[in-house]
Amino acid sequence: MSVAHSNYVDQHEAADICGCSYDTIRRRRKTGGLPNARQRPGDPNKTWEIPVTDLLAAGLLKVGDDVEPAGEARSQVGSVRLTRELAVARAELVEVRRHADAQADEIRFLRELLRKQVP
Repeated sequence: MSVAHSNYVDQHEAADICGCSYDTIRRRRKTGGLPNARQRPGDPNKTWEIPVTDLLAAGLLKVGDDVEPAGEARSQVGSVRLTRELAVARAELVEVRRHADAQADEIRFLRELLRKQVP
């Protein structure tokens, strides 16, 4: 699975880590429930990929749930659960970094404001 290398997963991987069917993922994408889904850049097959954050926001991917994966992933339950946890951790890390960047910008602004106030 490509989760270890990206914050995006293809529709089959999304179904596996969410413990639902491929059709559920595809329907959610088509109805706008996964708003940041995109066709993989440079892929001649135009494979759809979904950001893990969309899966979290849609309630399809939950931390610590015990959903049994669908399809062929049943034989790899441990691997799928670890992949799910890694995907969640990566999405949370993205949010933490975004928040830290916003705070750093605010601190820079406040320092500059203070410099202008103190002669």
